[in-house]
Amino acid sequence: MADQAAVGDAARVELAELLEALSGALSDELAALRKRDVEQLTAAVQHKAALIAALNTATGKYCRDGQPLPAAWADVRRLAAQCAEANRVNGGAIELNRGMVSRLVEIAHGGRLGAATYSASGRIQRRDASRPVGLA
Repeated sequence: MADQAAVGDAARVELAELLEALSGALSDELAALRKRDVEQLTAAVQHKAALIAALNTATGKYCRDGQPLPAAWADVRRLAAQCAEANRVNGGAIELNRGMVSRLVEIAHGGRLGAATYSASGRIQRRDASRPVGLA
């Protein structure tokens, strides 16, 4: 029984440390997105991916499929929820940047600034046609 408690404590500590590190990586990712710093973004995304892989390994060691974390691990649950929310925010920032870049490319290829409508999925659909650069 004491061995099982020690494993549980080690698991809680390991998961909490990984989630804290993931929270930092997500903050770095958002900062890079805001600054549009490609090198910093690349490093943050690579760090995030490594931490997610480590979390997958750790949860595989300590958690059975479909089984929730123990109720006593409120700190780990809170950290996981914070990381999930930060990742959703970063996903929104990525989508905004992607849309902006797409629009800039469209303008560079001769598209006009004009009315835009939203599709049923929430994506912008332009009604104006673009033309290749150099063609009248």
